[in-house]
Amino acid sequence: MLDRSRLTFGNELAAWTPAVTRPESLIEIDRASREEFYPPFDGTLLVAKPAHLLGHHADLIADILQASSLPGSQAKELVAQPIEAFVRHVGTLPATRDAFYAGKGGLLRLGLDCALLTARKAQVSEFSGFGHIERRRLEAPRWRLACILAALCYDLHRTVTQYAVSAEDGTSWTPLYQPLADFATSKSADRLLLAWRDRGAALSGRSELAWNTPLANRLIREPVLRFLYEGDPEILAHFYSVISGEAANQASNVIRPLVEDARARLIARDQATDPMRFGKRGLGTSLGPYLADGLRQLKKSGHWTVNGERARVWVARGTVFLIWPLAAKEIRAWLEEIKLPGVPRDDHTIAEFLADAKLIVARGGGATDAASLLWP
Repeated sequence: MLDRSRLTFGNELAAWTPAVTRPESLIEIDRASREEFYPPFDGTLLVAKPAHLLGHHADLIADILQASSLPGSQAKELVAQPIEAFVRHVGTLPATRDAFYAGKGGLLRLGLDCALLTARKAQVSEFSGFGHIERRRLEAPRWRLACILAALCYDLHRTVTQYAVSAEDGTSWTPLYQPLADFATSKSADRLLLAWRDRGAALSGRSELAWNTPLANRLIREPVLRFLYEGDPEILAHFYSVISGEAANQASNVIRPLVEDARARLIARDQATDPMRFGKRGLGTSLGPYLADGLRQLKKSGHWTVNGERARVWVARGTVFLIWPLAAKEIRAWLEEIKLPGVPRDDHTIAEFLADAKLIVARGGGATDAASLLWP
């Protein structure tokens, strides 16, 4: 691929290694018994105590706190508290019926996985540019926290848009007014009934994300919001824009690409390891045919021209090049048009998927030059 800036793509997910140690003071948990919540297994959707769920994911939560780079007491108040509220709210609910993270505790695991991977990305991201060093020191931890919370809350809307939950007496759970754990306790229920909404009745696209704002406000307390606001009101604005879907129209939003790229990677990984999808045309197992067809269709439809003004495709010395990252934007638009789930938002991720599908070739690295997908 051609690019006027020489960027090097890297496999961030491969470098994502959970911490070995964790603070013992994280949360009090009940380890008397442990069930497997995710990956999914057969059976009825049982109610689990929040302490049980927190204990099941204790190491993952500890890694998120560590990745926040906040001091212990601050991490507990600003990160652990929203996570505990998130656990109480979603319980053992699945994320989707059969697309990804589709099983007991799938929604909880998706939120935690996305929060951790986004936190890792935020650790190496620059949010404040070249401003005064004291200002950057004040803002950096707040930007990282906003990234973590946006990733955690991004799929909260599913508790409203994807299914209806009720007790055996027919009483329905209202996600906007109480956590799932409180609803189950009020009904003395050890299991809940879950009915998937008709696809025609469910909201779609950005309108679904609008539910995230009132739901997130129930999870995130005033001290957390005040901490973010004290760094810069713009941090809160970016956070709410991402979870509400408004960031799709804001090229300057710095949180959105981190969250959406992390989420796309996790969905692809989950689908690739889901035994129910083996042999099917899914994002994780057969992305190559979608990408190959996309390249062909962009050329065939005339969107891409060759060796001309503003051409995306260039042929030189028998080798074909794509102009990057302009080509990435158009590939992404095509994937969204065919409604492929979990479309990557990051140009680097799209390039890596093209390379994984053996549709593009990296420039070999030498003694002083690392291998890169971009060609000068």
